[in-house]
Amino acid sequence: TFADGSGNGSLSIVSNEPTVVGGLFYVQALNVDPFNPLGITASNQTKGTIHPALPGTGTVTPLTLTDDGSALIPLGFSFPFMGQTFTEAHVNANGTLTFGQANASFFVTESFFLGGPPTIAGLWTDLNPQLGGTVEWDTTSTPGAALTVRWINVNDNLQGGPNTFSISLDFNGHIIMDYGSCAVSEGISGVTSGQQATPNNLDLSPLGWAGYSPGLSVYEDFTGGGSFDLSNSFNLFANTITGEFIYFR
Repeated sequence: TFADGSGNGSLSIVSNEPTVVGGLFYVQALNVDPFNPLGITASNQTKGTIHPALPGTGTVTPLTLTDDGSALIPLGFSFPFMGQTFTEAHVNANGTLTFGQANASFFVTESFFLGGPPTIAGLWTDLNPQLGGTVEWDTTSTPGAALTVRWINVNDNLQGGPNTFSISLDFNGHIIMDYGSCAVSEGISGVTSGQQATPNNLDLSPLGWAGYSPGLSVYEDFTGGGSFDLSNSFNLFANTITGEFIYFR
């Protein structure tokens, strides 16, 4: 593709082949440079992950969540997750989706995360929508294909804010966590089957991948004095056609 005079450009990669999800693509930019002896300069090569396409915004429903509150929403499809299938999810004010039961706990611990219900944690921390911000869910423009839950500019009871991120699910079992700016420094992000899952605390910020399965979670615990470093990033938890689950960054 070609860039404009400011160096901005875009390239769309579209595939109807589901097996490419989770694969890597590589990008490099070339710049015509009349002052360079070879007439061209090249950028560093970078890589990214092929993720499932999500339909555009569809029906957006705001949720009125109290501090530590939850709401049960229909997914509109059967969602395969950690060896089980779910048709509804609890949206918890404190930054998680849980299956089978809500999570009202504001006391964030690794043991509770691993011992509780199956959980997808965008950012599990003591968020409080009553202090500012909104929580909404979006069925997307193709009902039965995907669903997105967004925490937008939600403040935290102790750490401030605002904090913006979203969790998207699609009918193939893929999970996308898309982070905007987050002001908190402590919390847990990742996925777990719960029910006494095996500890597997990882650094989710480097480029790379990690496998997970029922009983083995993929998450990062930021409650031990570290700082939350996933702001303005995009993470994919892919459900492969062979039944494996792989986290990509």
